[in-house]
Amino acid sequence: MFSLNRFNSKELALAYVNGQQQSLSPAEFLQAVTRAEAEFSQLLNASCRPAGITRPAYSFEG
Repeated sequence: MFSLNRFNSKELALAYVNGQQQSLSPAEFLQAVTRAEAEFSQLLNASCRPAGITRPAYSFEG
């Protein structure tokens, strides 16, 4: 099985967005990378947590 743990979320986001078959302006590309980076970060953080342990809720999170 392939492990993504050796990559960080920014590297994964850049590779993912760059591999898409869309024609994006530079601003759109940066927005897509930012969104993908946040999603990869959540996925990587969730995969590092042991099963059954949930993330604490903070009052500033909506």
